[in-house]
Amino acid sequence: MLYTHNGIEFGMLQAIGEGIDLLENYQDTLNITDILQCWRHGSVIRSWLIDLMGTAYMAEGSLDKIPSYIEDTGEVNWLVSDAILMEVPVPVISQAVMQLFASRDEKNFGPEQ
Repeated sequence: MLYTHNGIEFGMLQAIGEGIDLLENYQDTLNITDILQCWRHGSVIRSWLIDLMGTAYMAEGSLDKIPSYIEDTGEVNWLVSDAILMEVPVPVISQAVMQLFASRDEKNFGPEQ
């Protein structure tokens, strides 16, 4: 199961994106760039993914111009499928895949994501 790391990455990306969204919608204006710098250099969640998010955020000044749609290889779908066959729960990875699909649906008639 060489693609397990992709599933972990999907879950981490989903959590990072949700965290940034929460900070951007906070009742007071926060300096997201400073927060990302802290996360990048002084936090337990520091990682290459946080570095990439920080770099993109600093270049754009927000997430508004960063598309939520991303291509993938399908490997995480295989991981979720294998987990189902093995009856191993992977709720975070499965939900991250569902959110990936939701980000691609311009005509989503379901609840707001």
